[in-house]
Amino acid sequence: MSWDKIVQSHYPDALTCSQAAEENLNYIEQELGGDRRTTLMASSRCADDLVLTDKNLTRDFDGPFQLGGLAGFPFTGKTGMTAYSHHIHDGGTAFILYGPHIGISADGQIGEMQRPGQSKCSSACGALVGAVTQIKAGNEPAAEYDDFQQPQIIQMLTPWRDRILAADSPIKEATQISYELIHEQVNQLVDATVDQFSCKRIVLVGGILINTDDGADDYMTIENSECIEL
Repeated sequence: MSWDKIVQSHYPDALTCSQAAEENLNYIEQELGGDRRTTLMASSRCADDLVLTDKNLTRDFDGPFQLGGLAGFPFTGKTGMTAYSHHIHDGGTAFILYGPHIGISADGQIGEMQRPGQSKCSSACGALVGAVTQIKAGNEPAAEYDDFQQPQIIQMLTPWRDRILAADSPIKEATQISYELIHEQVNQLVDATVDQFSCKRIVLVGGILINTDDGADDYMTIENSECIEL
């Protein structure tokens, strides 16, 4: 089985996470003159246990500082971004990795994969699969103190209902829209708090994390890579 072929049938430009990690390391160290030892990573990724593992990009940097909640939206807001800005090495690099995730199974089904210790596939991202189900049904639940984030995701995606439901794969389209929204929100938060950063630079890398079955490499698309010199 070639996972490259399976993943790239949906995401032609996807790299394995080890390849993406190498690209980011080279960008920070060789192109920008930074150092992984003084780079603190922040993650606006999903809270799902699939996301922050040794299969992806977290092993090469300090951190991560958690900016994200369900589906990767930066639910910690300005308070979280400000706290992160105060934790970075003096003269170091802020590395913010952001975006949603999606599963692809061995038979090419998108939106699901086989998790460690399970014999059957389950949804990924579960929050986005659940949001698509609610959007199809026309539901828009109110946020409550004991379930705040999921209703917020549904509310953010509802304006894009027609685009999601018209797509060949509604979950893939919802994931792409979520990336676009997360990209916008992370940049807004950086703009709002940039005067709090005392490091040398802020590196922003956005993309979609692609989870494969247990035992296989994960993948990532790199949709955006930029540096703000301070």
